[in-house]
Amino acid sequence: MRIGRHGVDFDSAVQSMRYILADYMKPEVTLFEEADLKNGNSIVLNSAVPNLESRGYKTVTRSIKVKSGVWVAYHEEHYSGEQYVLEKGVYRTTIAGEDQTSQSSPIRPILLEAVGGNEAQFQIQAYNGIDFQGESVEFVTELPSLPPLQPNAFKVLRGCWVLYDEEDYSGCQYVLEEGHYPDLDSLGCLSGKSIRSLKPIISDFSTPSIGLYSLDSFEGQELILTEGASCLKKIGYYQYPNSVKVNSGT
Repeated sequence: MRIGRHGVDFDSAVQSMRYILADYMKPEVTLFEEADLKNGNSIVLNSAVPNLESRGYKTVTRSIKVKSGVWVAYHEEHYSGEQYVLEKGVYRTTIAGEDQTSQSSPIRPILLEAVGGNEAQFQIQAYNGIDFQGESVEFVTELPSLPPLQPNAFKVLRGCWVLYDEEDYSGCQYVLEEGHYPDLDSLGCLSGKSIRSLKPIISDFSTPSIGLYSLDSFEGQELILTEGASCLKKIGYYQYPNSVKVNSGT
């Protein structure tokens, strides 16, 4: 299947497919003339560009860095020809085995569709049996105390949610993105615990920033993060954070 300027040409069978996990941040991508993101001619984009030459980028693209969002690069002008989906990450060489992209190759971000006026922005279903069996109840807003359902499985249909094993949004937290959670183990819920309250996460579209402090009241050794860190020691922070300040983002 090829998508051209005159529509879709089904010249072969679709062999595989998957859904795209898009983030909520403002899209940003950098195109580089050289491979491995080397210094040289480059351009930073935040919106769709039907022709790169119109933005003064009259060169080929040999490496790409997607800082945020999900982008689609096209092989021909006006968003036509073969497509290459670029998710967050670094592409140090050409994409999809191509020798190079055309000077005029367009690129655009995939934007999240706004929720309609009659649709809930957040939606989660709770079941009292594992594997989505038994009685169920649906929530579209926060609830400081769950009804006596004893939920053991969840389906997150819209948005992201935080579940708590105590009432009034206290105790251990379990962050759930859109998807199916057939039992409490799939949440990471501790043995012997149950879910007692829940609320949706209101997305912050600004650039994320968080401060970690080794002492209470935002004092002591400070570490400011603007992106995820799998291990604080690997980035030279050996303290145990005793206070946290979220500057922006979630």
